[in-house]
Amino acid sequence: MNHMANSESYNAIFTDILTFIKKSEAKLGNGIAKVLAERIASSRTNIETEYEKRNEEVKERLMPPEEGDLLLDRHKCAACFMVAFLKKLDIKKLEDNPSTSKLLREKIAIIVGQSVLITMLVECGCDEENPTREEDADLVSFLKSKDGQFVFPMPLRDERDYVHNWALGLFYDQVDGGGNLPVLSLANNLYLIEIYNRQRMKSEN
Repeated sequence: MNHMANSESYNAIFTDILTFIKKSEAKLGNGIAKVLAERIASSRTNIETEYEKRNEEVKERLMPPEEGDLLLDRHKCAACFMVAFLKKLDIKKLEDNPSTSKLLREKIAIIVGQSVLITMLVECGCDEENPTREEDADLVSFLKSKDGQFVFPMPLRDERDYVHNWALGLFYDQVDGGGNLPVLSLANNLYLIEIYNRQRMKSEN
């Protein structure tokens, strides 16, 4: 599933994303989940196309052709999906609605990154050839105990939470970067969040 190239994989990914959005509805805006589901459905083809474009770009930069058709790891795949949603999700009218959350597009992208990462962790936990299968399955169980979501660290000197600050950073990445979004930086952030949750799991057991 690492490059999400077939319809079955995409269906699983988008189903999980919609489930995650429903869980987060209160933070995004009351009653918004149904409207978002419609906007995601209408934007899906463009999102998939953008994802595949970003996926190939990262592979071309990081993986020499002589190494064969290698797959990206789950953090880079999730980051590519985040960028695809930031670029191609058509929610302009929702963003202009004062009743919806500020930084709506960016917060949805963070939800997407988490959701894709967890979906792929579930697969890793079921893969008998995966050398970290047991550890990945344990992490999935830990996340289920947290309502199926990652735990984020608390900011040290800021009253705003981690997700808000990350969303704000994504917003300015788009503004200051001329629309260019750093897939590798997003992937690294997702990796660090996963590591933080693995450490939390160990400390709580």
